[in-house]
Amino acid sequence: MNKCLNSLPKEVQEIFEGEIVEDRIIEGMPYIYTYNDQRTQVIAKKLQVKGYEFTWYYDVLNKTESTLIGWTNIHKV
Repeated sequence: MNKCLNSLPKEVQEIFEGEIVEDRIIEGMPYIYTYNDQRTQVIAKKLQVKGYEFTWYYDVLNKTESTLIGWTNIHKV
């Protein structure tokens, strides 16, 4: 599970440490999955404060039924 995390900058690794449920590298891009709960907003805020943008998506189409959030395209602005 560390392959995706290790491909990101250290300050991003620290934000996701202990939060990752699953990860994959798809077409060279890291995809990180965390639980869809109050921690989602905390992670997003920490990334934004450090100057990062990202794309996130729900693991199912109905966001109220989604249990995981997928994070990708994490990059410094």
